[in-house]
Amino acid sequence: LVDDFSTGAIALPQFQRDYVWNSRKVRNLLDSLLRGFPIGGFYLWRPKLGAVVDSKRPQTVRKAFKAYLIDGQQRLTGLEAAYGRYRGDDKGGQELRCFLDLSALSTNGDERRTRDTRLFTAAIRTRIFTFLRAWSLGDAVAALAALDASAEGEDEPWTPERLTGALEGYRVEHQLLRLDPEARNLRHTHVSPADDGRTWRVEQMLVDPEMINDWVADFEVDVPASRESQEPVLRLRRLSSLV
Repeated sequence: LVDDFSTGAIALPQFQRDYVWNSRKVRNLLDSLLRGFPIGGFYLWRPKLGAVVDSKRPQTVRKAFKAYLIDGQQRLTGLEAAYGRYRGDDKGGQELRCFLDLSALSTNGDERRTRDTRLFTAAIRTRIFTFLRAWSLGDAVAALAALDASAEGEDEPWTPERLTGALEGYRVEHQLLRLDPEARNLRHTHVSPADDGRTWRVEQMLVDPEMINDWVADFEVDVPASRESQEPVLRLRRLSSLV
């Protein structure tokens, strides 16, 4: 998308306003992407074949025209700046140059990641939605690959057959599982750290088309093991209806 915008395949119509974001907004956009938060959609319009392309941007077109960008100019230009492909000024007339500090992901970043609650939560949610996406598509093997093991105290281990049975039960009550930005909203994720800080309990409400949301995926996160492996160690405790 950024490449198409930079090379003119996605054009900016003349009625669009100028670029008005400053570096702080670009930094916040990158922060949201790094943490796995939704950043909204981009709306494109493809005119009838043969229409004259009249782009507001002065860049040299190096690709065949695909569509006009109707909504998302500020975000997409900000991403251009982050990739070093935007040559222009910000709202204040200053040259817009962006740098991303990846120190949290470098040496000793594993400990910082688990101590940074927001960043650790984002990493956990990414794993959870990787699991849920595979599970909702009926790929129980891939869903299990996103987990580490059953939580301690589980009498019955999670197997492909058990996950498939849970999915069949869900489909009896709901047509499908939503995984859109609303379903991924942070308010549907409930985190409860243990008093000793060694485990987190994460309850992810499953959002259905009717917005009944009466199913939950309940996980246990092993914090010391996550720190050692440099990624969330996630165990499934429960996947069922609340009623």
